Amino acid sequence: MPSEVTTTQGRSAAEMTSAVSKYTDGSYYGKPLADFKTNAHDVKGTVFAASENTFFILNFSYDGEGPDAYFWAGTTEKPSPEGFIVPDEFGTKQVLGKYDNQNIAITLPDGKKISDIKWLGVWCRKFAVNFGFIMIPEDFEPPKEADLGPLSSLAHGVRSGSVMVKDIKTIAIENLYYDGAGPDAFFLVGTGSSPHSDATKVPDENGSLEKLRGYQGKDIELKLPGDLTIFDIEWLSMYCIAFQQNFGDVKIPKFLNVPADLTALKSEVTKEMKFDNCEELFPGILHVSWKILGHDLILQIAGRANENEYLSFGRSGNDNRAVMIGADVAVAYYDADSQQARVVDYYLSAKSQCSQGSGACPDVKLRGEDNTELLNWERSDGILTVTYKRPLGSSDGQDLSIPASIPVSVVAAIGPLNSQKEVAFHTHYYTKEAKKIHFGRSPPQDRCSPLVSTTTMKPASWPPSKIVDATTFRAQIGPTGGDKGYTAITGSQSWGIAWWINGLLIPEITVRRG
Repeated sequence: MPSEVTTTQGRSAAEMTSAVSKYTDGSYYGKPLADFKTNAHDVKGTVFAASENTFFILNFSYDGEGPDAYFWAGTTEKPSPEGFIVPDEFGTKQVLGKYDNQNIAITLPDGKKISDIKWLGVWCRKFAVNFGFIMIPEDFEPPKEADLGPLSSLAHGVRSGSVMVKDIKTIAIENLYYDGAGPDAFFLVGTGSSPHSDATKVPDENGSLEKLRGYQGKDIELKLPGDLTIFDIEWLSMYCIAFQQNFGDVKIPKFLNVPADLTALKSEVTKEMKFDNCEELFPGILHVSWKILGHDLILQIAGRANENEYLSFGRSGNDNRAVMIGADVAVAYYDADSQQARVVDYYLSAKSQCSQGSGACPDVKLRGEDNTELLNWERSDGILTVTYKRPLGSSDGQDLSIPASIPVSVVAAIGPLNSQKEVAFHTHYYTKEAKKIHFGRSPPQDRCSPLVSTTTMKPASWPPSKIVDATTFRAQIGPTGGDKGYTAITGSQSWGIAWWINGLLIPEITVRRG
């Protein structure tokens, strides 16, 4: 593991205070605080302020022998019983177990900020003993979001409210306007004194790299692609590449004291997580593993999925049968544009794609909340593995609770994404027979065999049909023909139904005037 912080030398004290601090592996963990002062039980680790309210602890160790030990913080001059529990890396307030050089992220509870406290430690409540701690410097300024001001207004009606750097990977633009008329316009980031075309495209708020459409006062968030961070760029622009025209831009100062990528840091935690429970949903194709932590359920779904396919899993709409309608599921997929996996909370109200609040819809389109949180993901040899968290209880009208005390009926599916990167009909695999899982079972059981790690082959399409010299046409609505039919012929995802003309699936029709 890396063992030292490197900083750029020769800058002013003010610059050093806000300097970018990276470990020798190039990772950014936030603003360095201190190493734990060890008092007992081998507590050690290097502590960073990853954001205003989150600590990242590098190489944290503790022998786990304390009978009532917790992460503990407070406002007294030194660690004391007058403090409060800081939830562990999984968000629970369980007694701490053993840690051996682990990387973890912990967040202060109840809206508290690092600037509100004077110390962080590992504390045993039963014996009022401080096992190890750090002090927070009095003048310490933790990383926080940076307001860059609005985009400049240069062409095509571009204007905005504040452009906010949320963390080293995320830029938010408030109240964005753009007429959408640029023929080759994209979000671009780059270096230099002014925007230019030799730069990097940034996917839009939907993860798309298609040319930009219009915006009418919309708030959006952009994720920098790949390994790019805010420290690598000097401007953000809405830019037309074909005509080399800058529609509007904002400059990005050096040495911003902004939060680390908390999603990436928290994924460090789950990479080494061990799951004792596993069930096969489709043997050799899709598995689900899980662990209950406090009031949350940590789930890992792993399955065979190509770039434009999704994996879904959740509670059935019926307690005794596999029913998709009424089901509460998480949908996971790999977004090739942003080069990241995503997990989205869905409610299935009908056997159709989401339209006007009906069908297979993300909860946020039904005035609900997305109650899934992506923790980690991996994609290799055609296998997508996604680890995420959801509450055991229900949080809105679209959520179904998952009781730990009894078996519950579950559903799963693998299918294609439509052009909006939302679920289409599960043409590949779906749960046909009742399957129940007891998430709180004891002892744990791993019932999974290895997944088949061969990438799914794209099926050959049926040859397109043609109708020539016909004067009468009989039109019917029918099935799409699965992977070899509508989708393979047209290259577009179907809505689950298609036109059949004179008994032929979506034929080419040649007509002659006369």
